[in-house]
Amino acid sequence: MFQPAEEIFKGSKMMIENGVLEGVDVALALHTNLSHEAGSISYYEGYMATSCDNFKVTIKGQGGHGGYPHTTKDPINAGVMIYQQFNQLISRDANPSKHTTLTFGQFASGSNSNIIPDTATLQGTMRTYDPEIREKLKKRMDEIVEGVSKATECEINLEYSASVPSLYSDPSLTKELVAYVEEASDIEMISGERLMASEDMAFVSRKVPTVYFLLNSKIPGNNYSHHNPKVDFSEDAMPIGVGLFVTCAINWLNNN
Repeated sequence: MFQPAEEIFKGSKMMIENGVLEGVDVALALHTNLSHEAGSISYYEGYMATSCDNFKVTIKGQGGHGGYPHTTKDPINAGVMIYQQFNQLISRDANPSKHTTLTFGQFASGSNSNIIPDTATLQGTMRTYDPEIREKLKKRMDEIVEGVSKATECEINLEYSASVPSLYSDPSLTKELVAYVEEASDIEMISGERLMASEDMAFVSRKVPTVYFLLNSKIPGNNYSHHNPKVDFSEDAMPIGVGLFVTCAINWLNNN
């Protein structure tokens, strides 16, 4: 699979809809990783990458003069209430033993100090490994929006621009493939590492048993992250990635 549109979580869904998994028994995926230098591969047994729900809250109120707030329906006030209540979901509704984040990346409204605007927009992302927490928090977000709309008399719309489930790296298949690599090479296999980022390979993992490996490729001294224009990756990792795919595929086919 060389799926397009991976960054917007649409590529693998499109490929699945067009039959890429017909006749497929298992799947193996590989992604660069910057936690360790080239020469090692990281993995996790279970939910490997978080779900992702990018959301947009659009608030339509009734603007007016800052000296007469009682004649308006203040969208900024509604936005602040949503901001605070959404953030409290993590501390009050999510199990603290589970990894869950909710982050706002935009709060836009108004143009002057003494004018209450008509509209406000908030955008953010919610991520978790746990499917039950994901569904619970999305339900609570709907309830909060409905409540704030009633309290402020503003028209509020919550929509999701990108959603993907958490990626499940099948534990038994992971153990099997790790054993093949360890038997065939001296590559260090690092267990217990997973991502707070999200990955549309998750849709494949819902259809067939899937293993997701991280190809470690950090260059010493380059401390930038993925998606940073200054990031660099060690090309020494490339033959290791090829070897991983070949070793796992041939051995799995021979034994299954």
